[in-house]
Amino acid sequence: MAPLPNRLPTMKTLFATISLFIAFCSLHGTECNQSEGKDLLSKRIRSHLVLFDPKSALAEVNQALTCCHNDEALKLELLRFKIRCHARLGDEKAMLQALNEYSILFPAAREDPVLLEEIAWATIKKGALDSSPLIRSEATLAAFYSQAAQGVPILQGMLCDQNIQIRLFALFLASHLRDEVLEQKVLQMLINDTTPYVRSACIETLGKMRSKKAVIHFRKLLADESTTHTDTYAIIQALSQVILHTTRENLTTLVKSPHSSLRALACGLVFHQDMPASDLIVELIKDSSIDVKMLALQTLGAIKQERLLEDEKLKNYVVSLLQETSPYISINAAFLILTSSHHQTSVHALGKATLEKWLSNKNQQYARLAAASVAYSGKAGIVLSEKWIDASSDHYVKLNLALHLIKQRKSTDKAAKILEECLSSVKERIDYRQDGLFTSIAPSQEVHQASHFRYPETKDLACRLDLYGCLATCNFPELQEKIASFLKGKDADKSWGITGMTALLLIQEKDDAAFDVLEKLLDDESLEVRLQAAFILASCRQDEKSLNILQESFLKAKRELKELILVGIGAIGSKTSLPFLTQALDEPSQVLRLRAASSILQCLYH
Repeated sequence: MAPLPNRLPTMKTLFATISLFIAFCSLHGTECNQSEGKDLLSKRIRSHLVLFDPKSALAEVNQALTCCHNDEALKLELLRFKIRCHARLGDEKAMLQALNEYSILFPAAREDPVLLEEIAWATIKKGALDSSPLIRSEATLAAFYSQAAQGVPILQGMLCDQNIQIRLFALFLASHLRDEVLEQKVLQMLINDTTPYVRSACIETLGKMRSKKAVIHFRKLLADESTTHTDTYAIIQALSQVILHTTRENLTTLVKSPHSSLRALACGLVFHQDMPASDLIVELIKDSSIDVKMLALQTLGAIKQERLLEDEKLKNYVVSLLQETSPYISINAAFLILTSSHHQTSVHALGKATLEKWLSNKNQQYARLAAASVAYSGKAGIVLSEKWIDASSDHYVKLNLALHLIKQRKSTDKAAKILEECLSSVKERIDYRQDGLFTSIAPSQEVHQASHFRYPETKDLACRLDLYGCLATCNFPELQEKIASFLKGKDADKSWGITGMTALLLIQEKDDAAFDVLEKLLDDESLEVRLQAAFILASCRQDEKSLNILQESFLKAKRELKELILVGIGAIGSKTSLPFLTQALDEPSQVLRLRAASSILQCLYH
């Protein structure tokens, strides 16, 4: 049988046919066909982008751009595609060049929300892959402030970063979110990360997230005798945030636990939840652990149960603790007596005398601990505060006692004056200090961290803003001048030396009382004061009055000031700032570009 003839065209014939067809279309095509060709081109480019192939999409765009000189509309569309292609490829420089070319032909491009969103995320994602820890930190912070789902993978990736400081910083940011993916990642870190600082940060983060899943892990850690004191207190604090209500049955189990850290947890829960469970905590003032004993005394004193010491045996035992060699036990026993024995004059006098002994102690640490105890004593400690606010020579003793009097609305004029004098006199950085269950103002123990640029200065500013807020509640005269002087500050660490983006997390929830004064400083003759007042108001109140001051000062500002100005503009979140922020993407500093990108997203999502 003869073979069938080969009817398939050869490859050469096929290419010749296609070439003739293309030539025919070019010679005889109509306007309608040209329009269809544009649509097909756009569809091809979009298809490449959808298939995560920006390189092929860019090749199509570049080829088409060489043939569309007379078609303005097509050129604009192609330039828009070019920006998107470079954004997907992570080529920040080429992306911005294409943006500038596009905005010359189409000025409204700098306000195009879809395009700006893609540009901003491309800038941030490139920063997240940078070799510099500082740049990666900035990118993480920018992703965080977007408050968008796209930022979560970046933050999640930084939780796995090889750099410990980056992991700590990512945990700090994650603590302000309630994201399930991040919560699971932090739980894994708690179990697997052996770095002590990271482990402690995981505990704090899970507490702020109010993670129910973390409770079982926290209890295992408390039952583990190798858990450090620092971690034990951190877990107690975290569980107090997670467990909003504890049953008496569960509390009894904790009090009778063989593990000291679980007994300490019982004290922390009663203290933070203000539970009527003094009969259970009383058992712990005889505990073999000094830490548990101290916490039990603090908890019972804070409850302020006036009839607590009517039991003769209990009263005699607590009085005997006044002579303890440990200042922590003696001071807190005196605190308990001060708050729980108003009707027992002789016993009350003993507690008061013991606290005065410690307030006059040459050891500053013990004197300050005594002042912190008095500050928690409510009305019972007013007389002591009024006396020792004058008698003490220690600024921190005076400062904490002044705060106590202001909160109790007693001798407020005098207390406010002393508080302001202490703020002006103390040049070192200050912060909140935790002694057991008590919090007081003390010298800052924060150290510089690579990922938290000038973090101690930021904490100092946040703490001082709180204290100026207290002064504002007292109608303190010349407060405006005092705050202006503080902002102008001879010490740069207390003014523009702080980092803007981390500062937002620490100062944006401060009391409103001081901000009325800050608004008046927007008209101050000093540019530095105007800028700092504008930054704080923008950060805390999204005050649009500050926007013009920030934008007008940008060009003549130093780089450090520019960083803060961009943060303040982002905090305000006005879409009118988009052209300004898009222009800032041309800055040579990558940090400035990242902050501009972050602020663009905040304005878009506001």
